Amino acid sequence: MLRIVVALVLSVLFQTASHAQPWQNPPEAPPPSRQDMIDRFQQLTAAGAPFNVSAELYEEYLGLIQNLDYQDLWADLLEKKLNEPGNQEALDVKNWLALGEAHFKTGMHGTLKAAEAFQHALTLNPGHADALARLGQLHHREGQYDLAESKYRKALESDPENALALIGTAVLQIRKGDILNTSRTLDQLGVKAQPYDVETRLMLRQALTAFEHHGGWFDDTAENHNAYARLLYRSGRLTDAILAARRAVTLEPARSDIWNFIASMQLQIGNLEQAKQAYDQSLETNPDQPAITDTRRQLINTLTTSGPGKAP
Repeated sequence: MLRIVVALVLSVLFQTASHAQPWQNPPEAPPPSRQDMIDRFQQLTAAGAPFNVSAELYEEYLGLIQNLDYQDLWADLLEKKLNEPGNQEALDVKNWLALGEAHFKTGMHGTLKAAEAFQHALTLNPGHADALARLGQLHHREGQYDLAESKYRKALESDPENALALIGTAVLQIRKGDILNTSRTLDQLGVKAQPYDVETRLMLRQALTAFEHHGGWFDDTAENHNAYARLLYRSGRLTDAILAARRAVTLEPARSDIWNFIASMQLQIGNLEQAKQAYDQSLETNPDQPAITDTRRQLINTLTTSGPGKAP
């Protein structure tokens, strides 16, 4: 993956805070930058949001605090709304899940309120798989692994395809040394795991660190080292992942899939020459890879243009 710098020029004019009006981008305008959103948030706040503004500006304010990831403000508003007497939205499990997730994302100080929100969701629907999985994730983060495993199990009893529960259960297996099956589970989930990429990365980092700290061990096979490499990659440890993958192809040099994996990681960190070498090894073991052949050709063109080493 070659890094390309794209410059976007944004020009957004706002009304003054005392005369705040709904913010509307012109048709096909580029999305606002984070600084644009922060400026607009400050304008709305100065104009009285979230309480002393029109319904339209209130909705805009809600969108801004979510896009800016101001989870504490989002949680406070949700909590006030759900606790209003007679509010029918308080009967919807999804709203309590949203409240719990907002508190969860505020960090450790939101743990208790997150647990309360998830528990409330379960009073409305005791077998709700997402509520059980989120509660399991909360226990997981707190280091209460037995409780986490229990909640994940109950979530999977309600919904065997629940992605978060499958991810959490798989990650817990790392602590038991089951690297191979954890990696397989995450690979099998595919796109279903994408909404939880951040959570997965954080849980994997913690689990892999604990595994290594306690002298984690697995059989010296290409399959195990490949699985370990893929988990390291998912946790964001690319250099360690490359080392593990190289051990795998040392044991089984004919694994073109692992050579391609190494090449992909080298590209991501900008090591073009090493990526080409990995593709060379892959095509030597399996010449019938048209897509890899094309990628290698493009890589050679880039190297010819910019010279060896890293991407420009």
